[in-house]
Amino acid sequence: MSISHRMAGTIFSVLFGVLSIVPGCTGRDGGSAIPASQLWVSPVGSMLSAAADEGALYLGGSFTDVGYPLGFGIILARDLSGSGMETLAPGIDPKSFPRANNWVWCSVADGRGGFYIGGDFDKIDGYTRKYLAHVLKEGRLDTGFDFELDGEVTFMTLVGDVLYLGGRFKEVNGEPRDSLAAINIKTNEVIEWHPDLWGAEENHAWVDWLAGDDKAVYISFDSSSNGGGLAAVDRVTGEVKWNDELKGRVFAVAIKGRDLYVSGGFGSIDGNAGGSLACLDADTGELKGLDIGSTDGEVFALAVLGDRLYAGGIFTMFGGYARNNLAAVDLGGDKPEVSMDWNPNADGYVYTLTVDGQSNTVFATGTFRELGGSARNEVAAIDSDTGKVKDWDPRINSATTISVGSEGLFVGGMTAIGCVERHNVAALDLETGEPTDLDPKISNPLNTGVVNKVAIKDGILFIAGLFDKAVGTDVGGFAAVNVKTGELVWSLGPDEAEYVEDFCVLDDSVVVDGLLGPPNSRENSIVKLDIDSGEMKILNGGMTKVETMAAANDILYMGGSFEQLFGKARQNIAAMDLETGKLIEWSPKTEKGVKDIAVSGDTLFASGTFDMGGGKVAHGLAAIDRHDDSKFLWGKDIRGEIRTMTVRDGVLYVGGNFSFIGEDKRTNLAALDAATGKVLEWRVDVPTWYSRGSQEPMDAIFDLTTNSKSLFITGIFGSVGDKFRLGLAQVDLATGAVR
Repeated sequence: MSISHRMAGTIFSVLFGVLSIVPGCTGRDGGSAIPASQLWVSPVGSMLSAAADEGALYLGGSFTDVGYPLGFGIILARDLSGSGMETLAPGIDPKSFPRANNWVWCSVADGRGGFYIGGDFDKIDGYTRKYLAHVLKEGRLDTGFDFELDGEVTFMTLVGDVLYLGGRFKEVNGEPRDSLAAINIKTNEVIEWHPDLWGAEENHAWVDWLAGDDKAVYISFDSSSNGGGLAAVDRVTGEVKWNDELKGRVFAVAIKGRDLYVSGGFGSIDGNAGGSLACLDADTGELKGLDIGSTDGEVFALAVLGDRLYAGGIFTMFGGYARNNLAAVDLGGDKPEVSMDWNPNADGYVYTLTVDGQSNTVFATGTFRELGGSARNEVAAIDSDTGKVKDWDPRINSATTISVGSEGLFVGGMTAIGCVERHNVAALDLETGEPTDLDPKISNPLNTGVVNKVAIKDGILFIAGLFDKAVGTDVGGFAAVNVKTGELVWSLGPDEAEYVEDFCVLDDSVVVDGLLGPPNSRENSIVKLDIDSGEMKILNGGMTKVETMAAANDILYMGGSFEQLFGKARQNIAAMDLETGKLIEWSPKTEKGVKDIAVSGDTLFASGTFDMGGGKVAHGLAAIDRHDDSKFLWGKDIRGEIRTMTVRDGVLYVGGNFSFIGEDKRTNLAALDAATGKVLEWRVDVPTWYSRGSQEPMDAIFDLTTNSKSLFITGIFGSVGDKFRLGLAQVDLATGAVR
């Protein structure tokens, strides 16, 4: 199946946005041995297509790495030595470390070597943990710490024995708490702490930041009643000490003595004209200084160590000096001054900063790939005095939070460690789960590229998408690569194509659909390519609007959203004779677009809405005779939508976003008897993820493929069956057991 028609809704990397799907690490090979028990992964949602033979799984998508899978967090050693697996804290085993089934947004050290974590998860290692959990220093889940919230935790701070929480929740353990709560960690009880910050009961607010000291908890929030706000609340009574109404939002807060440093995009603060960085009196909320480091962008992160304030964000100028996304302000003089000798020069955005006075380190997370001339992707350790990047490099593929503990560092938000570079295509050895050496380096002028689909036949990997480089050669969105040698066998050239939407591999040919032809006269076309040489035969041109294809016995079946195809009336589904390039008289009646099709024997399976005759309508899935378009073998009503299908040994496997197949409850994945349409007892549910804020369901499953033993699944998910799996899973065809 091709998925490029929904690429734009799937590939995005705005941290703390709808769903954070971030670019992977550009880590280097090396480091200590990786424990192999699962398939290595790229970031969730980046693995768009898969193909398998008996020895390997081939992945295509939009990624820069693969790594050993983690569950959104791990504890690393505090000595900041080594790279990859060498950075793990003593005794920490990534195979047994607690795994969350969704994002970890925040963390704080517990003072005993462990960490409290909050996020958007509801399970950890099979235990129900709704948005809040405690990980012990030895890398085990604290089963005695169990609180139930009804929404995500985005920020937390620990002051004494009280853990303060901020987020998007209304209740904690059934008690009303509007986005703010406090828990006594010695008694494990919810404290009667109810700051009244946003007025009437019908109003609500999201907490943007939370920090605390021995006198107060400082909270920035976005309220439905009065916009942005910044407040100080008594940490014992919950009494509001001061509350500044802002025209804008505060992104970060840092405390130094009785000075409160805040950053954001506020139009006004304490009644004064706004800016991006300010200093307030922590006791009164009064403005002490404004724009001590004015920027040409935004400051998302602040941290204080000694007499220096560190700032990270999106900017190229800071306080009148050239600074790329990282800067420091010296606070020890008569007035704040931008630090001249601290300039790590990040080539991407910085979202969080954490400091460690013991090692004189500033930890940064973001979208950067290089700091100070050193390759560091997503996370880096910087000398707090000199601004030089330290050698420490865990080679993880993202990070949303770093907390410094008494014995280690908790890094949250990543899905893999020990990453190695792979450019939009990777091959995984099915015995070890590790990547093979195959890396055809698929890219485009922006050094990105997207692979929509991969297929494997007789040791040749066929690759399609939006890219113009493969194995160092200029290409036009399609390449055939020898998986043993890594050599380019043949390709469409840049003068023949711009991108390829979908393709089918036949015995002696490959049929391709995409934007084809010379640069000045390209159009959506379908062509037939010799499987050995790539020699082209144009079958048909014009705006095809074809989204999915399947072929059998020199007949090409096409699905999509169209009313006409090649000048003939066809409603969302059609068939073409591959010898003549002409449509045949086969046109089932369908009311909506066809998302995917599959062929087995004399039967075509299609997702869509079909008029089966006799007053019967199949809302979602139908099996149609390939020779008689009026003969429907069976149909199913789907509560949701099927996006991808594959057939193996008389079984039709379907994936997408659905909750029922007919009367049978199945979550996003199901197996049906291909002959009768009966839903089989084989059941492996894939829980749906939802967009942050809007709670719109994400595309759970992108692609399905099989070999003789296993079904492989790619998509946006955190668990499959009863097992933690992030965006990629292997399921036994016979038993449904998740491997």
